[in-house]
Amino acid sequence: MTHYVIEASSWIQEAIEGYKDLMRARAIRKEKRASYKRTVKELGQLTDFELNDIGICRGDIHNVARGDRTIIRGLQVNENLKGSV
Repeated sequence: MTHYVIEASSWIQEAIEGYKDLMRARAIRKEKRASYKRTVKELGQLTDFELNDIGICRGDIHNVARGDRTIIRGLQVNENLKGSV
C-alpha cells in the first residue's frame, strides 16, 4: 500500500511542475505579444521620414517587431559579411 502512495505522490508532483511550466510559458508568450503590439504601435506612429532616418521602411515594421533583423528594406542581409566593412 505504501508503494502506491509514494507513486501517486510523485505523479502529482510531476503534474504540478508541468502545470507551473505551462503557466510560465503562457506568461512569456503574453509578454512577447504585448511587446510586439507595443513596438508595432510605436513604430506605426512615426512618419516615413522618421522611419527612414532609423533605417527601416513602413513594410519592415512587423519584421522589426518580431525581432527579425535579417530583412531590411526588402534586402536579405548576409550574416557572414556582418562587420567586415
